[in-house]
Amino acid sequence: MRLLVILLLLSAPLVAGCAHRASPESDIEAARALFTRNIEAIQHKDQAAYLSCYRQDASLVRNGPEGPTMGFDGLAAGTSTVPASWPTSLEAKNLELHWIGPGLVYGSYRYLVSYAGDVFEGISERMFTERDGRWEIAVTTAFGLPASSDPRLERVAFLAGAWAAKEDGRTTEETWSHARAGTMMGNARTIVGDRTVHFEHMRIELTGDDIELVASPSRQPTTRFRLVASGEGFAVFENPTHGFPRRITYRRDGKKLHARAEGPENKTADWTYERR
Repeated sequence: MRLLVILLLLSAPLVAGCAHRASPESDIEAARALFTRNIEAIQHKDQAAYLSCYRQDASLVRNGPEGPTMGFDGLAAGTSTVPASWPTSLEAKNLELHWIGPGLVYGSYRYLVSYAGDVFEGISERMFTERDGRWEIAVTTAFGLPASSDPRLERVAFLAGAWAAKEDGRTTEETWSHARAGTMMGNARTIVGDRTVHFEHMRIELTGDDIELVASPSRQPTTRFRLVASGEGFAVFENPTHGFPRRITYRRDGKKLHARAEGPENKTADWTYERR
């Protein structure tokens, strides 16, 4: 609440005197559209589209753990045209938008972002304002959550990160969050050419005294696998009643992650991921 008050105080001069006749609903939709454009610009590593979302004068406010910074020039100078300097991936979720007043919308969301295989989570905020018929971001913040961790999931913490395996024209990506509050959240997809041919939502969670991997593959029922063996850099999950797979093994080797799925009649599938 204190941060919201600070943002409102910082933003108030930006919208003072603005003749604005739109409804709260239309303001929120305009802010939502700008938010989507902002996130897509980051995902596509599009510097021009990214910078166009922000207030382009000295009144732009950026805030984080080190305190606020004023001005658009600093944002522009710190935004590179080199794709490798942008996040490898960015997932934005749980967006909440609140109408504050005419031409003024507050938004917050949770982010999961990876840089060269390291995954960071946090809360980011935006203050969307309308001036002279143009919606722009006047205030932006980002506050990361602690890097890890939940000691109860320490045995599987080695999975955290963004991973990719390429073989025979197929790219398989798998991402795991850090352990927190009894869960690790994961996503995977397989890409062939310009098509996603398979995707999967996963989580690892505490269930009583057990640790379980819960997998929800595309167009298939959700299945639970119990952790049956673990050690430094490896974990084995099993569900003996499932068809394929019945056993899933992860083994970490430095910047590589080996995964194997096993089932009846010696059926296996293997992936060797590298950190993205």
